[in-house]
Amino acid sequence: MFGERNGNDLGTNLLGEGRGRGALGRRLGVAGAIAVSLLLAASCSAEDPIAAGSKVGTMGEGSENAATGSTGVGAKPGGVSSGAGFGSGGTGSLGKGGSGSGLAGSGASFGTATGGIGGSGAAGPIVGEAGGALGFAGTPATAAAGSGGAGVAMTPMLPVTECMPGERRCDPTGKAAQICSAAGSWEGGDCQFLCEAGACSGVCLPGSRKCDGQQPERCDDAGQWVTDGEPCMAQCEQGACTGACKNGATQCASTSALKLCMNGQWGPEMACEFACVDQMCGGVCDPQTTRCASGTELETCNSGGQWGARKSCDFVCNNGTCGGQCTPGQTRCTNNQQDRCSAQGQWEKAQSCQFVCENDGCGGVCRPGETRCKSNTASQVCNSRGQWEDKACSSNACVNGACRSCQPEATKCESSTQIRECNDNGEWGAPQECKNQACSGNRCVGSCSPSQAPTCKALSHHTITCDANGVLRETECVNQGCQNGKCGDFKKYVFVTSEAYNGDLGGLAGADSKCNTLAKAGGMPGTYKAFLADTNNDINSRFSFAGGPIVQKRPSGDQIIAEDWNEVLNASIKANLDRDERGNSAPFGVLQPKNDDTEDFCGGSGITAFVWGNVMGGGKIKDTANHCGNWTKENLAGAMFGIRTDPRGWKHTCRQGRDSDTSVPSYCRSKAPLICFQQ
Repeated sequence: MFGERNGNDLGTNLLGEGRGRGALGRRLGVAGAIAVSLLLAASCSAEDPIAAGSKVGTMGEGSENAATGSTGVGAKPGGVSSGAGFGSGGTGSLGKGGSGSGLAGSGASFGTATGGIGGSGAAGPIVGEAGGALGFAGTPATAAAGSGGAGVAMTPMLPVTECMPGERRCDPTGKAAQICSAAGSWEGGDCQFLCEAGACSGVCLPGSRKCDGQQPERCDDAGQWVTDGEPCMAQCEQGACTGACKNGATQCASTSALKLCMNGQWGPEMACEFACVDQMCGGVCDPQTTRCASGTELETCNSGGQWGARKSCDFVCNNGTCGGQCTPGQTRCTNNQQDRCSAQGQWEKAQSCQFVCENDGCGGVCRPGETRCKSNTASQVCNSRGQWEDKACSSNACVNGACRSCQPEATKCESSTQIRECNDNGEWGAPQECKNQACSGNRCVGSCSPSQAPTCKALSHHTITCDANGVLRETECVNQGCQNGKCGDFKKYVFVTSEAYNGDLGGLAGADSKCNTLAKAGGMPGTYKAFLADTNNDINSRFSFAGGPIVQKRPSGDQIIAEDWNEVLNASIKANLDRDERGNSAPFGVLQPKNDDTEDFCGGSGITAFVWGNVMGGGKIKDTANHCGNWTKENLAGAMFGIRTDPRGWKHTCRQGRDSDTSVPSYCRSKAPLICFQQ
């Protein structure tokens, strides 16, 4: 918009004089002066020391017919706003401004011309290169933009972008022109033909052909039509002469075929080895073919059959093509193997790593996941880098390279009666019973199992238990009896029957039945058996010997006869056995015949406290021959009796006659009571 400017420190006009003719020039001059006046008036005030004493210069006058307009009058120099007015230019002329100093350098006024509007002078930047104040660029028309006055150089701070705004280039394919946007990114599109120096160029596609009248033309590599041989003698079609021709003449039928004129006619096409250029076969390569110039560079044959510029491949050039997957010599790790890139840019297995592939190479000292024993109590595990790492075994047992539950052959108690053994794999086996032993200190010991039920010691009031060490322990039941292995008040009653019976008792079963009948009638608890033995059954096989103590009922209360069965069977009773099922005095037995000096072995006729028995010490059978026919006969001579009135000997037996001797009086007809013990 503004013309030439020369900035200095003492200029007098902001906008210099204007010259020109015509109403249009005058109007432009007026408009320019008003605009600058308003701009400077708004920026400065009378109080501003820089703007003090300054004013806008007068506006130059344009003449309707004069070739030169009047000159504007400048204001007082040195002010920020000082400067001349606008001049108006006539048709076809250029206005010329005066010089001025201050904020802006001198510059041309507006002028009009048939071809456009613009000032004279060389182009310049917004900020001047040398001298004083700022200048403004001119508007291009027929003349170039004005140059700026001198100023301070300033470097803008720009963000990091792809490119500098306004910069141009051809994209990497060479087919699109791009310009850098104000945001610093490349923008643009494909060119119709070629892209050169960042702009679409050319008028045709290289290698194409056409006819310009009779003149064959081809498009060169710059995208420009050039003549290709002599004009056709007859006609030109699709860039080749057809019809009549001069014998021996040649022409290119295509980029790779040649025609020869024979007998005034064009012959058939003949393929060129490489390319057809300037109506002759030539070149060193087939157009558009490619080859590898090096292991990583590709060359393309141009339309003239010559090898063109080289292009770098991403990986490798092989058989005239950029390709491959990698750079030759490069290595990588895949599934614990090392791969190496071949000369063709393909991954090939180089070697399987013995341990681990890491950082594109084989390494390590072990295979990841492997284990080994560092000691009997600690193991090591191979990590992902193929290195051993210590790992403590919580069980303090490392077997076959891994932490296990136990050391082989080790044992442990599963319970007080069961033991486990560690197998060869370091695992505990199934629990096994310690046979008739206890498990203590991780081994089977002792002579009994703690799991066995407590028992009562035979014939006594003692319990027998097996402790945790497999040792039998005997404990006396103080003032108590023993039954089912427990101490307690398990007293058992004994009584002498209130009735006396002959030797035919109905066998052992009949005798037991008599005991239970009377016990029930007398209100006695439990069941009872007669203290009686025959040929095959002694007391030990008949009695359970459970409980204790053994008592008899008396009017004053129960009386202890024995603490346990051992005392019963071994003459250690504590009192006379003389009470029946109701606690009354028991009857005496009566021998038949009453006197028999020959066969009386029971102490003579003076002893009358007899009971049926046939039992000796320890509960054994006294006599296997004298028992009234196993207590089923009354006419036999032999019978065994017990004496109930002697605390030390009532259990002893005596014989009266013999069962086999029927010629003598039958003592089985004698009357005697039974002794009944609760079971």
